[in-house]
Amino acid sequence: ALWIPDLAEELNFPRSRLPDLEIHAAFAFPVLIEGRAVAVLEFFREQIAEPDDSFLELISDIGDQLGRVIERARAVEALRQSDERYRLVSRATNDTIWEWDPREGTLVWNDIAAKVLRYRANEMGTTIDWWYDRLHTDDRARVVSGLHAKIGTTGETWSSEYRFLRGDGTYATMLDRGWVVREELGIAVRMIGCMLDVSERRQAEEAQRLLGHATGLLSSSLDPRSSLPSFARYVVPALGDFCFIELLEDGDLHRAAGAHVEPGREALLAREGAQPLASETEESPIGRAIRSREPVMITECSRRWIAKSTPEGPARERLQQLEPLSLMAVPLVRHDGVLGVIVLATSVSGRRYGPMDLLLAEELGRRCTLALENARLYREAQDAIRAREGILGVVSHDLRNPLNTIQLAVGMLHEANKERRSDHVEWLEAVNHSVGEMDLMIQDLLDISSIDAGRLSISPGAHDVASIMSDVADTFEPLAAQKAIELEQHLGPGLGTVWIDQHRIRRVFSNLLGNALKFAPEQGRIELRAELRENDVCFSVSDTGPGIPARQLPHVFDRYWQARPGDRRGAGLGLAIARGIVQQHGGQIWVESTPGAGATFFFTVPITGDPPTLQLSPEV
Repeated sequence: ALWIPDLAEELNFPRSRLPDLEIHAAFAFPVLIEGRAVAVLEFFREQIAEPDDSFLELISDIGDQLGRVIERARAVEALRQSDERYRLVSRATNDTIWEWDPREGTLVWNDIAAKVLRYRANEMGTTIDWWYDRLHTDDRARVVSGLHAKIGTTGETWSSEYRFLRGDGTYATMLDRGWVVREELGIAVRMIGCMLDVSERRQAEEAQRLLGHATGLLSSSLDPRSSLPSFARYVVPALGDFCFIELLEDGDLHRAAGAHVEPGREALLAREGAQPLASETEESPIGRAIRSREPVMITECSRRWIAKSTPEGPARERLQQLEPLSLMAVPLVRHDGVLGVIVLATSVSGRRYGPMDLLLAEELGRRCTLALENARLYREAQDAIRAREGILGVVSHDLRNPLNTIQLAVGMLHEANKERRSDHVEWLEAVNHSVGEMDLMIQDLLDISSIDAGRLSISPGAHDVASIMSDVADTFEPLAAQKAIELEQHLGPGLGTVWIDQHRIRRVFSNLLGNALKFAPEQGRIELRAELRENDVCFSVSDTGPGIPARQLPHVFDRYWQARPGDRRGAGLGLAIARGIVQQHGGQIWVESTPGAGATFFFTVPITGDPPTLQLSPEV
């Protein structure tokens, strides 16, 4: 505090005009809040006055009171501004904001809460018990105990996800987050939170899981009809309280599957025999869905609707006992017709269907249709393969009969006339060679057909690698010598025996070496190699021919592939057959090539041991 008895005598006081106004004494002191000056009070007197201790004490008390008043006023203003911001935010947001007083149990909602939760404004409860009562019974204990545990500790934030009963009788999945306000002693006096409706997000996630699992069930068998009962049981209760599937064949409906959330009522979904589609009334959801090829949704299935849509008799009685509340009929539509219909309905759950449910049911219908259609196409492909095999069997038999006759006649001519002209000998040998080539082509057709059908038979046994390589080299050396091609063989260390069908593997070598001899230039080189690789032996055939362009490498093992378009020296089945034989042995086959530097074909077969499990790859 500052006391000036006479301003006229105070040289340091700059207000020189005050003495002219006959003001002499002055007193000033600061108003402090927590030791910080927030204001200054000044007092003036016309008379000269010495410091008064009692006055100073009084003024100090007044200053303390003023500091507290100012502090309270500022706090009130700050609270007013905070409440105003809170009200503005709660009005501007589309989320539900609530405020709970744990001591009084009162609950306050923002204006949008009633709309989000589908209540009238006067229906929104103002006590915490109102909120408790609307929590789903399966979630209530977990959510309430978690909330009170957070209030009773020193925690500041709380969050939980739960189902909340809305005003229209449906449940919403809410993500709720709250912040605890505590007093100086740590007691919770206020909690402010925000409820976010995540129902659509959770429904989308659940729909994806449902679709993924349903697709897996339908594709678990090459005959999806056998999977339809499991499919129906899976979509109950996820998408309904009961479900049944009708397949349409020659104008008749056949009940393929049925499932009910209450197993005791599943018998009501069973039906023996076929039911004509014509027996479905115009109001029947099944008939409407099939005839219009569009899904049908009945949001409210009243007894009057049942009587109108279902003919009087056992079918109506069963439907009345099932007590549907809401129903969807989704047709299984393909490009040229309808395969059937999936019927989903709610009953004991009290659930009503909406647009999102219909979209999910339509997608399930599309996937079911795709599975049924793929199965039909597979059966047709299998039938075509069997028919082709039958034709090839007949054709090969009919072709081989005249070939055998020609071969026998050539042999008889050769034996009947030992001393014949040299040109006659060449003609007979040419005929005999052509017969051999035709026989190989017929065998190629039979083998590739067996490979396609997955029925290529092999009789594996233990065979010495060195002997295999020697036999192959002895067979092809004369042919290589005709083009002055050097045929080399290299055996790696540690080679023993392999588990193979020797006749089939010789066929692989024959096809690979035949190609190498075809494309290797005169005075070129062909190498045969065998090396041990873990549990397999890797064979390879290399040539010094022109090689294979990179763009053709992925097609080398395709049927009817020709390195040179227009080349008719073979049917283009040799490498495809080689691949099928190697894969039937549990091995692999591949090619590496650099244009201008030749090509190397590799294939592996298992070493001797337990016979391998032989499976064809999907592409074979």
